[in-house]
Amino acid sequence: MNLKWAATLKTVQEGLDSGEIIKLMGRPENVDPAYTRSIARTKRFLERWTADPKFRELAAIDPQEACEQYQLKADPEEIRLLWDQGELKRKKDNEPTPLAVRRYESFIREKLEWRDIIRKDSHPSNPPFKNWRIRQIYRSFSELGMIKAHGIVHAPVVFELSKGCSVGCWFCGVAAPKLGDIWQYTERNAKFWRECLEVVKSIIGPAAARGFCYWASDPFDNPEYEKFLIDFHDILNNFPQTTTAIPQRNFDRTREFLALSESKQGLLERFSILSLGQLQKVFNAFTAEELLYVELVTQNKGALTGKAVAGRARLPKFKKLIDKTMKYVDPTLTSTIACVSGFLFNMVDQKVKLISPCNANDKWPLGYYIYDEQPFETPEELERIMNQMIEDHMVERVGPGMKFDIRKNLTFSKMDNGFELSTLTTKHMYLDKPIWQSMGKMFNNGRRIHDDATIGELAVELESKYEIPLAESLFYINQMFREGIFSAEPPWRPSPNSESLVAIETPSTNAL
Repeated sequence: MNLKWAATLKTVQEGLDSGEIIKLMGRPENVDPAYTRSIARTKRFLERWTADPKFRELAAIDPQEACEQYQLKADPEEIRLLWDQGELKRKKDNEPTPLAVRRYESFIREKLEWRDIIRKDSHPSNPPFKNWRIRQIYRSFSELGMIKAHGIVHAPVVFELSKGCSVGCWFCGVAAPKLGDIWQYTERNAKFWRECLEVVKSIIGPAAARGFCYWASDPFDNPEYEKFLIDFHDILNNFPQTTTAIPQRNFDRTREFLALSESKQGLLERFSILSLGQLQKVFNAFTAEELLYVELVTQNKGALTGKAVAGRARLPKFKKLIDKTMKYVDPTLTSTIACVSGFLFNMVDQKVKLISPCNANDKWPLGYYIYDEQPFETPEELERIMNQMIEDHMVERVGPGMKFDIRKNLTFSKMDNGFELSTLTTKHMYLDKPIWQSMGKMFNNGRRIHDDATIGELAVELESKYEIPLAESLFYINQMFREGIFSAEPPWRPSPNSESLVAIETPSTNAL
């Protein structure tokens, strides 16, 4: 879909006020089937348009013929503003937007609003954890850029129910190894799973419900995945979102899963589409209406969807493929698909990590920092380990003896009334207050912004040279800390597991 909205927020709101547009998230009852059918058909047209270059070529010449050949029921002229960039550019601001376009864009806006609500509602009850997560969110917006960072929900917890993945996508951003063991839903494992969920709930609070149950894995590799989700729903009162790349392996199972999701008030599910053949199989198996609440993430050759240069996609042999599907301004900003600031569990290995997103690089090729990693054998041990990780890595404020450790990707610029710290995508302005003006002078007069000075040494210098009281310096330096200005990168430790790209050099032969 075009990045520029065809309809304005005002015209969408007018439609909501008049009743022409209806909010669909949450699956409201008593909605006219014709309304949802229209949106579903528009969605299916755009899925084909995004995925299929031959369809795009034909649609540009004869959109009606394209719809007939591909058995699409949307009116391409009515929704032209959603797929024809030229038409969108020609549209005048005061020109009315077709109702079908406004309705579809309202649905898209709803989904984006839900994503933002999930990010805001995922704050842990534990205060140090909550404040740590907020700092990670601020840092991500600064380091990754606003567009990418808006797509990251920073879920506080995630579980893997298998070890590895059977699919083996060449572009896998977390470099999932080949499928190994699967955590079976045995009587022992079911009891252990529920006890672990209770521990997670006790530490994180209601926000634990925003977690999900896959990572470097495909959830449908676990034949009893749904049973784990039912327990998750029973204990955490939410049905977690699922992304699978193998919905076509067993359409009966997929259909039953979507029915289960609807019965448990699941909001959205996602299918990763890896080939046009797979897309057609999905289209043949499900009507457009049946997939209204399923996002099709088109990752196939020829699709318009970009890919993060992270994980397996960083391997040199895939550079040409990445160059065709991804353009970026600076090669150091390679992005990430990681969306968790919190605890990553692998239930096969019974290990837990503390992680947060970062731009993928040679040190962190999977696009996330790893702060800690520990095995656990019992729920009681898990509770102790999680609390210890919070204590060790989630300090709530910085003190005089700690380093003034500004992120290395921030560049200092002196301003008339303070200073600016900037990345390629973001500017952090510290202006007008005496402390910022004094710090601006200090760093402009020879002191390096990135050195080994302690906060106490910096505060003493501010007091002696600029008469800024020590307590005031500590207060405002902690403001910078809370805003994610300080370095969040943990000490790097090579891992023998999936953190090393050497371990995932050869993708699975099961790739679609």
